[in-house]
Amino acid sequence: MDMHAPLETLRILEIGCACGATLLEIKNRYKYSELYGIELDENCAELCATFADVRSMNIENGLDFPDSYFDYVIAADVIEHLEHPWTVVANLKRHIKQSGKLLISVPNVMHFSVLRDAIHGLWTYTDSGLLDRTHLRFFTLIELDKMLKNATYSKCEYTANVIPMNSEDEKWVNKFWEMSEFTTSDQFKVYQYLVKVSM
Repeated sequence: MDMHAPLETLRILEIGCACGATLLEIKNRYKYSELYGIELDENCAELCATFADVRSMNIENGLDFPDSYFDYVIAADVIEHLEHPWTVVANLKRHIKQSGKLLISVPNVMHFSVLRDAIHGLWTYTDSGLLDRTHLRFFTLIELDKMLKNATYSKCEYTANVIPMNSEDEKWVNKFWEMSEFTTSDQFKVYQYLVKVSM
């Protein structure tokens, strides 16, 4: 969003806004922005509602906002928690302006640590992280890109979060890379994909 002037009016929706830390930071940078949130936790929604229009609802049931309404829709670490993320991602498009963007982040199930544990017979759910026990869906870069293209978005720009690795980790990455058809080992190192999606 850095390309916008500080006094510009932006209409922004965050799905899974929790208590509103991200929306509040946006408000600090763009004081005339119109902020909206969707949050299942009613207590969090009530707190965030002190500075944004927040609705406690399930995004899988669709949105009641007008078409071409938002400059940005943010879904940070959300789609992996959905039963039907493909439908949600496709349905969001109608509510975003033609010049707008969908901003999402998604954990990478192809991270070497997940593959390493899987070949040892382990697929252990945890309270947070790549195998968070609340995750319903899992994505690689190829499958994530396929979902966005099937929803007929015009352009997807990817960046990634990578966590520090030691020499033993690097050995595992190289082993997986040797067995794959990829030209680089990057997809085994990425912990989370960050995507800016254009209409």
